[in-house]
Amino acid sequence: MRGAKAHILRDICYLISNGVNDINDIINEMKNKINDENYWKAYALRSKKENTIKYSLEKGKELNLIDETNGILTLTEKGNELVNLLDKNELFTYNLSR
Repeated sequence: MRGAKAHILRDICYLISNGVNDINDIINEMKNKINDENYWKAYALRSKKENTIKYSLEKGKELNLIDETNGILTLTEKGNELVNLLDKNELFTYNLSR
């Protein structure tokens, strides 16, 4: 996944699958759930968490995992497949099993 870190996109998809359908709510949820600063060291340049999340969200749209209609975020069929494969123990960490 060139340009985005899979763990951030994975967690965004998980939140959307659980009814968090607004970018600001996703940012707040992730900022509250993730205390490990290593999670955010996904990019060579230091960026704000908000920008990192927004960038990963755009990558999710490009990869056809996420759809946005009228400001409401939903998962595509591919996005739902990803969420169904998640190891719930790895959510909100920078670990990836698949």
